[in-house]
Formats: sequence, structure tokens, C-alpha cells
Amino acid sequence: MKIYLMRHGETNWNKEKRMQGRTDIELNENGRQQAISAREKFERLNIDLIISSPLIRAKQTAKLVSEGTNIPIIYKEELMERGYGELEGKIIKGDAFYKNDSTYDLEKNTNIYNIETVKILCKRIWNLLDEIKEKYPDKNILLVSHGGTSRAIKAYFEGIPENKVLKPANIKNAEIIELM
Repeated sequence: MKIYLMRHGETNWNKEKRMQGRTDIELNENGRQQAISAREKFERLNIDLIISSPLIRAKQTAKLVSEGTNIPIIYKEELMERGYGELEGKIIKGDAFYKNDSTYDLEKNTNIYNIETVKILCKRIWNLLDEIKEKYPDKNILLVSHGGTSRAIKAYFEGIPENKVLKPANIKNAEIIELM
């Protein structure tokens, strides 16, 4: 079994530095091209199954990267982006929110602006990953998800940092990385 992670391609809100969260935004032209460009790497990975967030930007990415193949795509709500509550659609200035934000601290489990707490985020992601490992032990799987959920996905495979703050995923739009 191998598990890979792909972040969706670029949207206009990514370009504008807006918090997307659960807001259902389509890929922009650059995002579509990013997913198409990732197809060459995707084809070398011998993927058996794609499991994707049901948000349109992830669905479009999954379809574009796998175009021309018969690889099944399953949509799982658990892979949806973290709900950013009142911050969705807002432009976030600077990288402070993304780099070391208290809302990603498992000990504090901060609940501000109606943001989905990090414990709820991790529970839904980690339960899904346990299920995938159990259900598909002989498959190579591509997860297509989002920046915020990628933090929880990477923490599952790499471990929780000593300070209990989930590290940024450092995954670019339409980038594919190997997790396991």
C-alpha cells in the first residue's frame, strides 16, 4: 500500500489570499493547468483509487489529473477543508495565521470565529485514514484534499510535534507527495 496526497489546484481565492474553507470555489485556469501538468507524475505512481474531498476545487483536480484513465474516484466528506467560520472569504494578511496559528494547537483546541476545532478536524481525518488503511491494504491511493486538512493528514503519518501545534503542510497547489 502506498498513500499519496495532492492538494487541489489554484482558485481565484488562493490567488487573492482569501480563506476558502468550506466555501465551494472552482479552479481558475491556472489551477486547471496545474492539475493537467501533474498528470505525468500521477501516471507514474500506479494509482488504483482516488479518494477526494467533495468540494468542487478538489473534484475538478481529481478528474483532471486522472483524465483518460479508468481509475475510480470516491468522494469523502471527511476530506473536506476545515471550516473557517467567520473567516471564510476574508483576505488574511501575512503568513502568521498559516505558519503558527493557535487554532492548530491540539492542547489549546482554540474555538474562535466559529472555526472547526483542530481536534474535530483531526478526528475526522484520522478516522478516515484508519478506515482507508484497513479497507484498501493492497491499493495505491491518491488523496485529493486541501491545505488545512493536509496539516492533519501529514500529522497522522509524521506524528504530532512536541509543541502540539500541527505544522503547515507545505504542499503547493496540485502538488503530489508520498505519505506512506
